[in-house]
Amino acid sequence: MACLFAFDVDYDLKRGWNLISIPGTPDATSLDELFPFIPPAYGYNPETMAYTAITGIPPVNAGFWMLVESDTLIRLSLFSEAPDDSTSSGFFGVFEPGTIESTFVATEIEGGYALLSAVVVETPTGGEESKMAFLKTDSDGNILMGKSYNLNSGGALFPLSDGGFLVAGRLNSWSEDVFYGRLDNMGNPDWLHSFSSTMGAENMEIIVSIDGNYIFALGRIVLSTDEDGDLLYARMFENPIIGIYEEEDGDFVVIARRNGEETGFNISRYNSDWSSSSGVFIGGDILEYYSVCERRADGGFIVSGLSYAGTRGNPVIVSVSSEFAVQWARIIDGGDVESEIFDMLDAEDIVLCGQIDSDQMLLSLDHTGELNWATVLSVPGPVDRETGLFIHEREEGFLAFGLKDFYEENNHTTVTLYDSRGLSCIGAMIDIDIADYSIESSPISGGSDDFELTPSEVTTDTEDIEIIRRHICR
Repeated sequence: MACLFAFDVDYDLKRGWNLISIPGTPDATSLDELFPFIPPAYGYNPETMAYTAITGIPPVNAGFWMLVESDTLIRLSLFSEAPDDSTSSGFFGVFEPGTIESTFVATEIEGGYALLSAVVVETPTGGEESKMAFLKTDSDGNILMGKSYNLNSGGALFPLSDGGFLVAGRLNSWSEDVFYGRLDNMGNPDWLHSFSSTMGAENMEIIVSIDGNYIFALGRIVLSTDEDGDLLYARMFENPIIGIYEEEDGDFVVIARRNGEETGFNISRYNSDWSSSSGVFIGGDILEYYSVCERRADGGFIVSGLSYAGTRGNPVIVSVSSEFAVQWARIIDGGDVESEIFDMLDAEDIVLCGQIDSDQMLLSLDHTGELNWATVLSVPGPVDRETGLFIHEREEGFLAFGLKDFYEENNHTTVTLYDSRGLSCIGAMIDIDIADYSIESSPISGGSDDFELTPSEVTTDTEDIEIIRRHICR
C-alpha cells in the first residue's frame, strides 16, 4: 500500500508570465480554487504540439504557464503518494538563477557532471554583468556546488585524474583575450594565465598528452604547458580548430573549420613536433560551417555543421574513417525553420542533440547514417527556445544539458533525462527528412608556425553561489 504525506508549497508569483508546476495533489477540482483572481493558465499538449487553456487540475509536476497581473504570494496545501518503485519516465528541469550566455561546457566526472555556465549579477551602478560559473552535479543533475569568477565565460573544461580540472574561456566581454588554467576539485584556481588575442577563439578544446603535459587548442592557437602552468610551446594554425586528438605514437589529429572561398573542414595528421602534416580537405559545393566533432570507437570521426543553400542552414553530418576517407554524409532538411547540431556521442548508435525551430531535438543514426528516430522537447510558455547543447549516455537512456532561451529575460541552463528512444516527460517523436549529401575530399599538406606568446598571470575573485534545480516535469 502506498503512503500519503502532506506538505505546503509557497508560490512567489511575479507580475507577468510564471512557469510553475504543482508537485502534489490539492484538495480542489479547478485552478480557480487554487489561484483566485488570476487569468487562465496554459499547458502544452505534446500530441498536437500546441498550447491549450487549463481549467481543471494539471497532472502532478506538469509544467504550465500562468499570467499574473501583480506580484502575488500564494500557499497551497498538497498531499502526495510515495511511489511504489523508482521507475521514472524522465524529467526536465531548469537551474536558477538564470544565465545570459548561450554557450557553456558540460563534462562527465566520477559520480556526476561538471559544468561551466554563467550567472547574472548586479553591478554597483545598478546594471547587470555576466560571470563565469563552475557547477558540479550528481549523476541526476542535482546541484552539489557552485562558484562564480570575475571571468566572462568558459569555453572548455577537462577533468583530471586527481579530481581537478583544466579550463579555458574568454577573459572579459570587451576584448578577444582568452584565459587558460587549472582548478582544484572544488573549482578554486591553482593557476590561471591569459594572453591578448585579436582573432578570438570561438571553439576551444583541451587534452592531456601522453607525456602528461596539458594542451589547449584555443581557436587558431595551440599551446602546451606543464602541470604548473609553465609554457612549453605555442603554435599558430591557418584555420580555427574544432577537434584535437593524440595518437598512440605521439602524432596528433586536428580537425579545423575551413573558412574562405572553399568552406568545409580539414582533417590532418601532424607529427609530434607539429612541423608537418598530411590530410584531406572535405567540403561540398556551397557555403558550409562546421563546429562539432567526435571520435568514433573504431578510430574514425563524426563531424557536423551547417550547409547554407539558402538563408537558413541545414545540419550536415559526415562520417570519416581513421584513414580520413569519407564513409557517408547526410543532410537534415529543416524546411523553413532553423535547426542545428551542438553535440553528439558514439554509443550503440550515434546520438546527436541540438535544436529544430524553437525545440530541443535529439536524433539517432545507425553507423551507416540511417535515421533511427528523432524527437523534440518543447516547454509551454511565451516566446522561447529550448536547445540541447551536451548529450551523455546513461544506463536508462540519455542526459542532456542545454539552454532555455527566453529572449527578453535571462536564460536558464536545463537538464533533461531521456529514455533510450529519446523521449522525456515533455516531448514527442517527429518525422524529419534526411538525405544523402554530396561532398568531396582532396589531399592537403602543411604544418604550423611557431607563435610567440607572452602569457600573463590572472587573479580572479571567486564566490560561492547557490544554484537550485527546479523540475518542470518528471
